[in-house]
Amino acid sequence: MKPRYPIRFCYQPDGLPLKRPGLFGSWDSEGRFHPEWIDAGRPMELLEDGSWQVTVELEAEEGESFSWGVRDEGEWMLFGQDALSFTPSIPEEQTQTFSLGNRHRFGVNPVGTDGFRAGVWAPHAQSVRLVIDPDELAQEYELSEEDGIWTGQQDAGWAEIEGRPYAFALVTSEGQKVLRADPYARRRQGPQRGLSDLFVQADGSPTHRYAQDPRGAHLLRFEAVPREEDVRLSEAPVLRLFLDGKQLDRAALEERLLPSMSLQGEDVCWAQQVSSNGDIALARRSEVEAYAVCLGPAKALLGLTYEITDHRGAAYHDPWSQKLEDLHNWPRFGIVSRPVQGRRWVRNTHQPIGDLVIYEMHIGSILGQGGNLRPSTFGEVAKTLEKIKALGFTAIAVMPTNPSEGLRDWGYLGTSSMAHQEAYADPEESAEQSLLAFIKAAHELDLSVFTDVVYNHIGGDHNDLWNFDGFKNPWFEWERNPGLGAGAVGVELSERPEGTANALPLTEEPTVRNTPWGPIPAYNKRPVFQFFIDHAMDCVERLGFDGIRFDFTHLIHSQPGGGGHHGWMMLQEINRRLKHFFPGVLTFAEEFPQHHIITAPVSEGGAGFDAMWNTEHQHRLIFSQHHLSVAEAAVRKKPLPLRGYLEHLINPTGFSRPTCSVTVLSNHDEVGNAIQIASLVTPHSQGADLARALCWISFLSPGYPIIFQGTEDMATNPFTWGIPSSWDGHSHLAGGDLSPVRSRHLESTRDVLHFRLSRRDLHSEVPIGNHYLNEAAGVVGFRRAGLWVIANFSEKPFALPEEIRVEGNALLSSEDEKYGYSRPATGDKEIGGFAVKVFASLQD
Repeated sequence: MKPRYPIRFCYQPDGLPLKRPGLFGSWDSEGRFHPEWIDAGRPMELLEDGSWQVTVELEAEEGESFSWGVRDEGEWMLFGQDALSFTPSIPEEQTQTFSLGNRHRFGVNPVGTDGFRAGVWAPHAQSVRLVIDPDELAQEYELSEEDGIWTGQQDAGWAEIEGRPYAFALVTSEGQKVLRADPYARRRQGPQRGLSDLFVQADGSPTHRYAQDPRGAHLLRFEAVPREEDVRLSEAPVLRLFLDGKQLDRAALEERLLPSMSLQGEDVCWAQQVSSNGDIALARRSEVEAYAVCLGPAKALLGLTYEITDHRGAAYHDPWSQKLEDLHNWPRFGIVSRPVQGRRWVRNTHQPIGDLVIYEMHIGSILGQGGNLRPSTFGEVAKTLEKIKALGFTAIAVMPTNPSEGLRDWGYLGTSSMAHQEAYADPEESAEQSLLAFIKAAHELDLSVFTDVVYNHIGGDHNDLWNFDGFKNPWFEWERNPGLGAGAVGVELSERPEGTANALPLTEEPTVRNTPWGPIPAYNKRPVFQFFIDHAMDCVERLGFDGIRFDFTHLIHSQPGGGGHHGWMMLQEINRRLKHFFPGVLTFAEEFPQHHIITAPVSEGGAGFDAMWNTEHQHRLIFSQHHLSVAEAAVRKKPLPLRGYLEHLINPTGFSRPTCSVTVLSNHDEVGNAIQIASLVTPHSQGADLARALCWISFLSPGYPIIFQGTEDMATNPFTWGIPSSWDGHSHLAGGDLSPVRSRHLESTRDVLHFRLSRRDLHSEVPIGNHYLNEAAGVVGFRRAGLWVIANFSEKPFALPEEIRVEGNALLSSEDEKYGYSRPATGDKEIGGFAVKVFASLQD
């Protein structure tokens, strides 16, 4: 008689929605091995901890192996490479466990009424402890290890630790003691409040750190920004600096600091603001209730502490630490917080939504004021959503909201946390709370919300995951490599990861895969692979985003040197799981060069994305570093390259179909790193007409149109990467009167978008049918279902040829007087210079 083994099967869905899961395996109804899985399935029971469990008694010979899986309403819940097998080994009950993710396993999570559990992956650590208030080492809890995962649980104490900072204290593989931030923290302390970096050239002009002249200076800018809407300070806030608890007076400051500095714009040197006792009054920015003063060089301030207060006693310095340690840009440690569930909301359809028109924004700058000294918050931006909706946009795409280095950043250095940028939080709220309220406000207006994620690298000066548990560097070394490299003996790890932007591996045969922006994570290790899946699922399942844009996906899957096969599998797995649990969610890839396999379904071997960013549309139409665009040719009176533009509209290279295009009129890169429409066309006498034509043709093309903040009303701020003073939105959303040109452009944007939304002929999935091109005359046209769209990019009017078979009057014309068209309007048999018209088509 074969022995029988009671096996408890535990399936943890990681918060994802299951209905009636059942256990299936390689056995029959009597529990005997059967390779064809003929058992009808065993219903599983939902427990309080969110897991589904059932116990089955199996009959097995010694060493006999079984396989198992879980199905939910007919669909397998063990995806891809997750098929499980085991060998019953002891008569006592044993447990087989599988989790769809680690969000409820890693980090610090509540258990029961007042208990909590903690977990972290540190495969090379000698020991790991959870530390509450890490700067003071106030409370510590030992964790135990299994397969490189350290976990621990307490039956009581959540109420005591909630809201307090925490970290993991590790003894590394080399025996060094370090503190590490939790990658799964939902909330972090954020960069030190009240100060930021200012890099200037020798003439005082601001620059980004990598373009700084050696004669320039790295300064610290101390800042005070009252957040109360009704506050008006009668006196400027004051900065004080201390050494060993004693305030530095003016004489002591003069010994340390540059006595005078040439600064441009509204930045003010400390020497103009200091009193004899060392009090430094912050200078007000124009009419904005925001104050700042600059001190430098930054290295001369190391070791000091600071405070910023106003005459009311209100403090503007950091609530966690006032010590200046050159770590002010680091998001620092996690804060114990209960998971907050947003309202899950996705469209009830398996197809991409045809009326999607996307407004991309950077939360911190769209309403920024005072050279972005007063950045905008989630709550402030939420109040503008009705205006964006009224223009005809149906979706908001936010640039990365994850923790970044410093209070103001684009956010593309990569992320190592589930948390969000605390600088975007509203008063008395965490960033997560403010973000959830922002998404809720958008959904109440029936606006979709997309987030931007960076999974292709993790970079910057404060890479939390670099050498996480020692020099074997598990998050970035793609192979297990022994020991230290030559010359590395005696190197010590920093408690707080710093200076890792150009850090070198310390293994004997390093296998780190680098990019110009930081190392590529080692997706070939399951916990790393799973982290990014967990992050994507969290964005949708818990926060309620309707879609995700993935930054530069080519690095994730390219070979050699990129993420290769494992990166490709990760992209497939993210899309497979998202589409399974949330069929209406959309995913977009920024892929260069584009390839149709990116948007092919996972079931057909593709990556499973719904669409790719079509930046080439912007390059061919407006500006490119490599070839003359239509707009540049028009402004310079050069031959118009319309053939290539039309060919790209009809059959964009690398796209399986034109309708899987996120058609870029402008985005953060094209505004920040290239020439935007306003600056390109302004010198031309018909510049406003040309700008209107460029916008209209993009909004009327196939795919999902996307436009960056401010472009809808011809805002001209450069939004240069690394120079926050150039980021102020200057948009109509911020209030104030617009110039007549901008006001009319805004009205034309509203009209063309409302027309697009009212006509299914112009929705994203409708391809181009017939088309027309007269390159010499500067005229291009295309038919989409029952509509002809005609554009003239020359200055001369053009008589419509017989090939363009149209019926009646133009349904929409950019020559309308209310838009300020600068030439006499043409009739319905012509189209004027720098104009776009839409006609009903006489079908063939």
